[in-house]
Amino acid sequence: MKRINKIGNDGGVRTSTVCPRLSVESKIRHAGRTRAAVPSRRGFSLIELLIVIAVIGILMAFILPAVGNARLRARIAEVTTEMSKFEAAIEVFKGNHGPVPSAITLSQLGDTAAGPADRWSPRAKTILRRMFPEIDFDLAHDFDGDPATTAPIELRGAECLVLFLGGLRDTDGNFVGFSKNPTDPLDVANLGGSRDGPFFEFDLSRIQVDTSGRPIYYDPLPGSIQDKKPYLYASSSGGRGYQTSDLGYGGAQKMTDIYRSGSTASSPPFNRNSFQIISPGADGEYGTGGPFDPEAPNASLNTPARKVESDNITNFQSGVLNP
Repeated sequence: MKRINKIGNDGGVRTSTVCPRLSVESKIRHAGRTRAAVPSRRGFSLIELLIVIAVIGILMAFILPAVGNARLRARIAEVTTEMSKFEAAIEVFKGNHGPVPSAITLSQLGDTAAGPADRWSPRAKTILRRMFPEIDFDLAHDFDGDPATTAPIELRGAECLVLFLGGLRDTDGNFVGFSKNPTDPLDVANLGGSRDGPFFEFDLSRIQVDTSGRPIYYDPLPGSIQDKKPYLYASSSGGRGYQTSDLGYGGAQKMTDIYRSGSTASSPPFNRNSFQIISPGADGEYGTGGPFDPEAPNASLNTPARKVESDNITNFQSGVLNP
């Protein structure tokens, strides 16, 4: 700053203050001091970034299994709900036709065939007469549309569940129930007109054919069809007794025994007057079946052959066998 004295028009002396002009060098030095006074912004250090990543990883390790378990529980609940729908459908079928059988051999040639092996067996006639009292066993049917039009068709529990609740299938693979023609309810040539059923709405994306070419039905648990197994079904024939050979499909038995309420092989079966439906669970393995105590599931499933049954889902217990 400089003070300057000036003589005014009246002759008096006046003093004023003047700010001197800064040189270019002075301006540069002044700007440098101003920038130095402002603190610079600092980013995360490598250590801080690693700590943040580690924390996120730990949180994900807790969150992802919890999300996966929640999804699995939801799917298990979905299987339980579907089994309840099966039970309701079987009750409707029973009201119309009697119990849903879990084993039957269908004759494609009828009683007009020359060979007794190709005709309806006495057991099959008894079952079908109970369902359809006026059925004509002399009629021939190509049930599956394959070239083997003379071979008898053997069905076990998993296949019977689909056949009797869904009925016959049209050319698009849809289930259309049974014909209301009393003498020919199994008519596969005429799938139009008045129908009886279907009694259950199958998700066609979960319908597959087994090694015998018969439709079977898979649960909605995660996994590819190739790694899974279908619902098993066994009927007590209205309390007359279970046949363990019914626990299968594709001409083969898949479990050694039905589930029994107790600790010994002679314990009474669960649902002794109705039926058992079994899902193999998320691991896709049935196990052997047999005695099972819901109050002590660990003791019941403590052998290597039976541990795979821990996640089995049935219609006699809510959720999996051994949560």
